Amino acid sequence: MRSLACMLAVVAVVTRFDGCLSQSSEPAAGPPWLVATGDLNNLYVAAPADIDGTPGFQYWQRDARAMWHAACQGQGDPVAVTAYREDLMVFFSSGRYGLFGIEWPTIHPSPIHAKTSGKEEPGQAQEGGIPWTPGAACEDGLAADIFGWDASGDPLHARFEDEKWTWRRVEPAVDRAKTLDLSAVRHAGRLFVIWREREPAPLTGAAAGYRLRFIYLDKNRWLSPVTSRLHVAAAPGGPDGLRTVHVASAGGTMACLFLKPSDNQDPPKWTLAAYATTDEDWHETGPVAGTIPAGPVALGRQGGRFYVAWMADGRPQVAPLDVPAARLGEFVPLAVSARGEADVPLNAGAIAVLAMTFLALVLLMATWHRMRGLAGPVPAAAAPGGAVPAAIPRRAAACVLDYLLIGFIMVPLMPKLPNDLLERAFAGDTRFLPEMLIVLGMHIVLVVAYFSTTESVLGATIGKRLFGIEVRGESGLPITWKQAVIRNVFRPVDEFPAFYLLGLSLILLGPKPQRLGDRLAHTLVVTQVGRAATRGKS
Repeated sequence: MRSLACMLAVVAVVTRFDGCLSQSSEPAAGPPWLVATGDLNNLYVAAPADIDGTPGFQYWQRDARAMWHAACQGQGDPVAVTAYREDLMVFFSSGRYGLFGIEWPTIHPSPIHAKTSGKEEPGQAQEGGIPWTPGAACEDGLAADIFGWDASGDPLHARFEDEKWTWRRVEPAVDRAKTLDLSAVRHAGRLFVIWREREPAPLTGAAAGYRLRFIYLDKNRWLSPVTSRLHVAAAPGGPDGLRTVHVASAGGTMACLFLKPSDNQDPPKWTLAAYATTDEDWHETGPVAGTIPAGPVALGRQGGRFYVAWMADGRPQVAPLDVPAARLGEFVPLAVSARGEADVPLNAGAIAVLAMTFLALVLLMATWHRMRGLAGPVPAAAAPGGAVPAAIPRRAAACVLDYLLIGFIMVPLMPKLPNDLLERAFAGDTRFLPEMLIVLGMHIVLVVAYFSTTESVLGATIGKRLFGIEVRGESGLPITWKQAVIRNVFRPVDEFPAFYLLGLSLILLGPKPQRLGDRLAHTLVVTQVGRAATRGKS
């Protein structure tokens, strides 16, 4: 239905997304690592935490409205993290994985079957598989790709799509011990697996450096590892385990934020590089203009933009990153309340304000209705049937405004829904079918109640009143409660198949400008201007 599509679009803009679950315990600081990931609507930042003596992690989510939510989970140390639809998909060293987000966290066993060594053909994974070692993960629209190693140490590619797991071996040999700062990225239809690898020590006795290396899956075929021209530094003044290479893809660009070794005694500098498909290699954009604080940082994306995350006082701060200009914006701290929700949630106070505003508008319209004396019949001289039909553009504009008002009324009553609900529905995702049916039922009830009440009491909805039109019986008398209910009960039928196409066809082709509901209720939508002019002549 057209109105349902409009309602879901309005909800995607104004609804509150409380998809993360908070714990009462305050997580303690964990090891110095940080990861950022994202998709079309969300940006996630995750870090380890000790929760009541249990290894776990905490994560923060920035939704499509730029509101942050926080939660922590004592499920173990993550080894790979990626955004998956509206959830955060987390993989643990045991091979288990969990989905954290809009629904209650779900923890699943290893999806990889025991027979993953040898040269088997790609197969479908089975639940309860042996422990494997995920290394890096990334989202691919409505799917997720994971790169790791099986029990024998062979590289493995697993994919989660349509609620099913598939896996296959990776043909090129990848030594797990040499893959530092491992990343998986989907870019230009390819799956890239990128890492930094220590170079052999030169004959001069100088310290060995690091190079960026990668493999990628193109047209169902893995290419051999490629050694990039980029030289990468180790972690300055700290353990080699600190990430110095971060890769993400957004807006058609795959960017690499890395520490570039210095030729002199100066410390390494954060530098940007972009991947070019022309020569299948990375090209430096330049040193990052802007200060990246010392310590763990992470590179992620939300929609078509890159963001750099950094921890401060137990919470991440994020700054936008302009890759072509190699410029970093200002770090902005998160504004997250103790309950794990944004500081500006749509709470009970906001609901009360919306309800009082709506009630005030209804009272204002009722007062105006009484003052102008619109309770009497329309003089028959105005037009046949005692009314001047309203123009279609006015009716359409009033209808849009009324549906927007209904949308704001529905927001506090809505169940928790992802921002890409329509995209999921068109893709055949039925996980949120019950919630969609609830939304459809709420929509129909609110539409019938709103239009019937305002039109029977005031003669017009708020939108109609503002655009100078109202509803009258064919005789020119104000409509009764029964007529108002009949004309609006059939409103969903007039909306079929979308954008009121059936109702508009009946208005244009019928003997009178009436949609199906108007014909059954014997009502007309008329202009107030014509009636006022007629009243002045009488």
